[in-house]
Amino acid sequence: MAQPRTDTASPQPPAMPRLADHRGPAPLEVEQAVVAWFCSDRGFGQLRTPDGELVYVDHREILREGFRTLEADQQVTWVRGHDQHGAVARRVAVVEATTRSAIAS
Repeated sequence: MAQPRTDTASPQPPAMPRLADHRGPAPLEVEQAVVAWFCSDRGFGQLRTPDGELVYVDHREILREGFRTLEADQQVTWVRGHDQHGAVARRVAVVEATTRSAIAS
């Protein structure tokens, strides 16, 4: 016959694992570049960074309503991403002339 439990203390719940200090994703670093070339028919091109690196850009990453295209020598802002081929431009936005003069000064 089973003996009844004599200790009356309730069992402690298992300890919760400690979570790392998480403050959300790291902020995205917005970079400046100039459009090296862009083929509107095919929907892709390359940006040239200030240090001369060429970065692939796809029309789907251009933040613009309607037909998404870029012109050579346009200044843009973008966020660096990576795919199986290397660095790619994400969230590409054309720097308007009024914004461009404010950045230069």
